Amino acid sequence: MKSTTWVALGLALALALGPACPAFASDPGTNPQNESTSNQLGLGIGSFIGTLLYAPVKIGYAALGAVTGGMGWALTGGDTEVATRVFRPSMRGTYVLTPDHITGAEPIHFVGATTYSSSSRGSANGGNTSRTASTGGKVEDEQF
Repeated sequence: MKSTTWVALGLALALALGPACPAFASDPGTNPQNESTSNQLGLGIGSFIGTLLYAPVKIGYAALGAVTGGMGWALTGGDTEVATRVFRPSMRGTYVLTPDHITGAEPIHFVGATTYSSSSRGSANGGNTSRTASTGGKVEDEQF
């Protein structure tokens, strides 16, 4: 069988065994032991198939970030902060989808945390600049 046939068969099995509506309507703090076996199976199959489709895209994005960050590092004469500003968002984040990602209990972070630290760069006010950066739903202030 072709791989697309297997994916379609697995998706059909996941939809047949695990009804989607109760999974999305469930409370994020719900105990997994209270869920039906078919629902757990459907979520497991769904997260597996989702990972098969999502992970290659995420890995490709991370690889492009690695190449771009390396080029940025080389073109700036070895400035590691430039490379880090590319590496962090592209290489961090979610690589494997879990049932919590499928139900929405946990967010999927395609782009990783974008907080940065700087030790060598200063500014007009003595090097104490504040930057607010998003970390996938959370907002953090960082001094650098």
